[in-house]
Parts: sequence; C-alpha cells; structure tokens
Amino acid sequence: MYPSDGVVLVVDNDLATLKLVTANLNQLGYRTVCKETAEEALELVRNESPAVIVLELSLPGMNGFQFLAELRRTVKGRQIPVIVWTVKDLSSDERLRLRHSAEAIVPRDGASELLKQLNPYLTGAQREQSNSPRGSA
Repeated sequence: MYPSDGVVLVVDNDLATLKLVTANLNQLGYRTVCKETAEEALELVRNESPAVIVLELSLPGMNGFQFLAELRRTVKGRQIPVIVWTVKDLSSDERLRLRHSAEAIVPRDGASELLKQLNPYLTGAQREQSNSPRGSA
C-alpha cells in the first residue's frame, strides 16, 4: 500500500535539525530528502513518492497544517504516512486536527520515539535498497 522506494522526506526549516535527522536516518540505512518549505515538499511529492514524511509544523510561508491539508487533497498524498515531529506546543484543538491527517505526533526532543514511529513504514527491503549506490542522499 505504501510507496516502496524507502525515501524519507524531512520537511523543516531548521538546518541543524535537518542535519541531525539526515545523519541519524542515513546511519540506519535510510535515504533522506530534505526540504525547507512546505511548498518545496509538495512539489517533490508531485514528482516522487516518499515512503514517509517527517514534518515540522512551524514553517515559513505555508505552515505544516496547511501542508497536510494540501497533501491530503490528492490521492497520492492520502497514501503517504506523515509523522509530525515538532517543537510547537500543540493545543488540544491542534492535536485533534492532526489526529485525522498524521500517523503520529512526536515532540522534537523524542528522537528515539521518531525512529520507532518511522520503523513500520520502512521495511528491511527498503533499507537494503537505500544502501545501494543509488540510495545516497
């Protein structure tokens, strides 16, 4: 059901976070693609099918909530799991909104929880494929 290319799309405008997530995921054998804006991420999803998206909600321009709404309007976008990994202190209303459009919400300080949430969407076969020469970020 999920795309099988094993690519993790990370959407965040904090460069230190992008480097940290990319290094951790690459070390585990996953291929990552990073985008700093929601608009860039939507463009990538139009042309590729990431296996999963890691999303920060606080983005310049289009925020993460708007990104999710746009993503879920497309057939392709409804099939891609999204894990929200954010520094934002979410209200109960925001959590309720996300319950219907994201697979998980992980606080930014929960790196091990993020990896745990990603694991079901990235199979062993995808890890092997991402270790091939083509799999470099």
